[in-house]
Amino acid sequence: MCAACSSVTGEILVEVLLDLDDCLLSEALFRSLLPESSLKLRGISFEVTRVDCALKLVFRGSDPRLLIPPFSNSLRLASMVLETLKNLTLAESSL
Repeated sequence: MCAACSSVTGEILVEVLLDLDDCLLSEALFRSLLPESSLKLRGISFEVTRVDCALKLVFRGSDPRLLIPPFSNSLRLASMVLETLKNLTLAESSL
């Protein structure tokens, strides 16, 4: 995880790269997070892009306290989706 702050604009940028081994999991997670990426609340924006099997999450805002909830919620959602998909894959392979 990398965080940077622009001294000119005062904008805070947080980037998270999720590098997944399974491209199908990556695609499913991307589709789950995509609706969230269109939201812009109280000056906070969130974007998700997919590059091969990796996802890049980018959060932008001017107040670090306002960045925490969308950042935390998106990572929690990503964790839940990945856990569900992993369980489905395990259940499918045991059939």
